[in-house]
Amino acid sequence: MKITWTEEMDEAFIQLKQTVTEEVFLTYPDWSKQFDIHTDESDKQLGGVISQGGKPIAFLFRRLSKSQRNYTTTKKELLSIVECLKQFRNILFGYEINVYSDHKNLVYEATLSESQRVMRWQLLLEEFGPNIIHIAGVDNIVADTLSCLKSNNVEEDKNESTSTKVQVIFANRQV
Repeated sequence: MKITWTEEMDEAFIQLKQTVTEEVFLTYPDWSKQFDIHTDESDKQLGGVISQGGKPIAFLFRRLSKSQRNYTTTKKELLSIVECLKQFRNILFGYEINVYSDHKNLVYEATLSESQRVMRWQLLLEEFGPNIIHIAGVDNIVADTLSCLKSNNVEEDKNESTSTKVQVIFANRQV
């Protein structure tokens, strides 16, 4: 099923983004608890949320480059996990992490790849040692929404070598 993006949808997205940044209370990490990461990808974008006990700590979303859009679903799902781990390394490294993904074959299929890129991603995963847990797509609401957002601040890639901008929403005060 193909969805046509309308002006009404664009306005709803802008309102959602404003609500998320103004109304969602982000919290600082509790270093005595495990971290949860929910990730997802769409054809053009990936997203993730880092939380503890259901309370969001940070959100991340970014557009995929033209070449990344050609990745298999498994590679894009893996990339969304890798991107969260890299962007929030200073928070996550050394702590227990549960990663929730709606792609059931993620771990199995990723281990079959012989590409250098996926091998580097696997090494990064080994550094962090997260538990990767399957979650039903309908239960992965926040990450799914972030992976589908249309952002006016992130430009379409005009050229393959241009890196994509990562948008991070992070707590700026203690709640």
